[in-house]
Amino acid sequence: SIEEEKFAFQLDQLTFGAFFTLPERADDRLAVGLIMLIVLYGAITNVLLLVAVLGTKEMRANPSYYLLIQIAVCDLVMLFFETFYHMAGIVFRQAYLKSA
Repeated sequence: SIEEEKFAFQLDQLTFGAFFTLPERADDRLAVGLIMLIVLYGAITNVLLLVAVLGTKEMRANPSYYLLIQIAVCDLVMLFFETFYHMAGIVFRQAYLKSA
């Protein structure tokens, strides 16, 4: 016999509205807030780096800065994809598991 899985929340509690209103989801809101601080820091620093390098003709002409620009762009892309994946996993939690 297969045991029934027990989850922390019902599926109707795994919505965006419930995420922001249920007191039981306070830990999840804290986790999302802390992750968003890191994401904002990463996004701001990469954008500032791009602005600094692309705004100076001498830096744009130097091949070393070309690599730096590519790394910053890749970092921004990965940052946003990874953030979306983690945020959806935190907000919807076991809804992923239940549907799989």
